[in-house]
Amino acid sequence: MTILKKTVSFILVFVCLCFNFCSCSKSKDYAEQILADSLWFDSERYELYPFPESKVGEVYHTVFHYNDGDIYVVIQYYVPPTEEEIESTEFDESNCYRTDLCIFDENGLLNKRIDINRVIVDNVDTCARIRSFGFLDNSLYILSEIDGEHSEDIISIIDIDSDSIIESISFTSELMRTIRTVYSEELVLVTDDIFMLCSDSSEILLFDKDGNYRTDSFYDIFNRDMFLGDAYSDNNGTVKFSCSNGQNQMHSIALGANTIVYEALNFEVGNAFNAKIADNGTCYSVGNEGIAKYNEETSAFDMMIPPESFNINYNELVQLTVLSVTDEEFLLVNTHVVDLQKGIVAYKLTKSETNPNAGKNKLIVGLFGDYIVSPAIGKAVYDINKYDLHYFATIRVYDYKSGYYEDNDVLEMVRQEEADRLMRDILDGKGPDIIINAFDILELCDEGYLCDLNEFI
Repeated sequence: MTILKKTVSFILVFVCLCFNFCSCSKSKDYAEQILADSLWFDSERYELYPFPESKVGEVYHTVFHYNDGDIYVVIQYYVPPTEEEIESTEFDESNCYRTDLCIFDENGLLNKRIDINRVIVDNVDTCARIRSFGFLDNSLYILSEIDGEHSEDIISIIDIDSDSIIESISFTSELMRTIRTVYSEELVLVTDDIFMLCSDSSEILLFDKDGNYRTDSFYDIFNRDMFLGDAYSDNNGTVKFSCSNGQNQMHSIALGANTIVYEALNFEVGNAFNAKIADNGTCYSVGNEGIAKYNEETSAFDMMIPPESFNINYNELVQLTVLSVTDEEFLLVNTHVVDLQKGIVAYKLTKSETNPNAGKNKLIVGLFGDYIVSPAIGKAVYDINKYDLHYFATIRVYDYKSGYYEDNDVLEMVRQEEADRLMRDILDGKGPDIIINAFDILELCDEGYLCDLNEFI
């Protein structure tokens, strides 16, 4: 049996025993229970399956949008041809590359599918390579390269209700050459006639329908190197960027007769891995620590909903981002990874009047090291919360992510900081009841932080 399986078995079989004995190392008055009036969100899980075929080889890009209770997903993917198709004299591999707009309702049901390739090719009568997508109101904007007698780049504006192109915008050859140097799967609509592309190298291309354009880098604009994250526009000329290694800054950019305002919102990627700007323009972080909201004044994330306020499979939680939020409801979607078997995982969290776990003891499972919650551990914790009558489990990660640091001295310093945090939590009576992974447990026992349970099991 592997160490992981032993660990999961330990969680499931010896939950009560572990809680009782591990608590001996905590404060005597520690018997934390979940209160009846504590915050709780009921969670509903959905799998949004966007593929028309069961055999999908690879997913290239996904862009999400939320509108009036519906989840819009533009997805580019590849369907491997069969042997019969390959041997056919009419075989064209370009037909294996698909681009679909899928519209799901808030219950995860697919209401509509639009074949974007067909819509564009039917209008331009040539082969189109689709590059970037953007949404505005009930229209989908598609940036494509058209291969015909004269190669050109166009933006096609598709009315989603009628599946038809309502406007096509062509660009000058000079702007077209510039567009092709900046790759971005999302087309940011600054206004209805001003567009923006952002590359992974923090290069920004701003252009409009009249052919005016400019290219900038974050360094050019803010006079410092910053890692560029998500981008959001209020569609009125203001663009917000999530970034790291910077400060909250604003800068005005001129384009033709228009003035665009850029806002850089600083967050550290290591501390907010899933930070993403939601539909309301606010940046949220979703992870094992819960759901936090970005505070522009303090350049930090303020906790909104701790993990003990809802029940989600923890290995899925670290991949979710906030797509939409109201006072009563959060919509979380896995915008990072599309599972070829399950599709897109989504959760709807709805505020509840009562906490169903009231009276249960809270069980903290600590993970130490360069750690990503595995499906086995995530599911084990989920099952405890769903079926156990006495305990509610949460995961706390003491994570130093060794892959982030090239300098071994810096890595060791960060590792020691996380070890110190773990020890402080234990001494304060707030430490984990179970510790999993790479920490030297004997070191904790020798220093009196933990009790050795071997003689009891």
